[in-house]
Amino acid sequence: MSSAPSRRGSAPPPHYEHHLLHSGDEAVDPGTPWTSVTALPAGHLPAVAAIRRTVRRLRPDVVHAHSSWAGFHSRLLELRCPVVYEPHCFKFDDPGASPLARWAYRTAERVLARHTAAFGTLSQHEAALMRGLVPSAQTVRLENVPSIAAAAEHPSFGRQRDTIVMIGRLVPQKDPEFFLRTVAAIRERDPGLRPVWVGDGAPHYREMLEASGVEVTGWLGPEEVRARLVDAVYVHTAAYEGLPLSILDAAAANAPIAARAILSVRDLPIVLESTPETLAEAACLLSRPGHRQNAALRGNASIRRAHSLERLGASLSQLYEAAA
Repeated sequence: MSSAPSRRGSAPPPHYEHHLLHSGDEAVDPGTPWTSVTALPAGHLPAVAAIRRTVRRLRPDVVHAHSSWAGFHSRLLELRCPVVYEPHCFKFDDPGASPLARWAYRTAERVLARHTAAFGTLSQHEAALMRGLVPSAQTVRLENVPSIAAAAEHPSFGRQRDTIVMIGRLVPQKDPEFFLRTVAAIRERDPGLRPVWVGDGAPHYREMLEASGVEVTGWLGPEEVRARLVDAVYVHTAAYEGLPLSILDAAAANAPIAARAILSVRDLPIVLESTPETLAEAACLLSRPGHRQNAALRGNASIRRAHSLERLGASLSQLYEAAA
């Protein structure tokens, strides 16, 4: 997804004029105040050409390239305005990729960085990866916000949880197999906990999960996601990330959170475990009322304070000013 915002004076991001260029089949939220919305054509060269035509027509102050493909399309050729790049995780950080593939992805990011005015990063780990590529890079930490409304429940109020939920696309990055091994270990400890995967993706992953008794809901709207989380323990199993929006959603819904101990989430106040067995043990403990669950809920309150619209607006202003 790539957006080309054009400023009105020196106002903060909510008062910028944003034009969205997007690809993929996901619907654009009609409640988002885009000035215009344009679907990019299929194919890399047509997408690059469409971005260049739009930049010539709008003459924006900044192009904001959101995620890897947007970063590629917006930075393959130098544009006539600054480009900020928000990778949402680097592919070369994938522990499952071969050394040769990781080298190729890292080299591509280093070359494209020449056409980048500033970088928006979502975690300390992502910022460190960026500085490892380009030591002189301007980086701004963006405090992303959840996609669902916050729960009104007081953080100290604990209760029994009856489901284990993971949210994400069914792809290797989210590691459904690690989730399934965690579910198997949970069942040994507490057969009453019901596993749910919110999302969709590769059919073979869906079949694998459903064959093992995991409910796969497909993609849900914000209110449906919130309803799935409020009585759940959220268990995140991704192999690598930028900073998962689903963890922010779980904190907003006040679901106790246990996550695989990947580097990008280590600065969050959540329970981290390295193996399916220890993650399962943590999930079972968090499902029960008590001091562990209450501590997790207090951590959620800290996440909600840090990831607010006000802080996101301030960090986006800082990113755009750094570029312009």
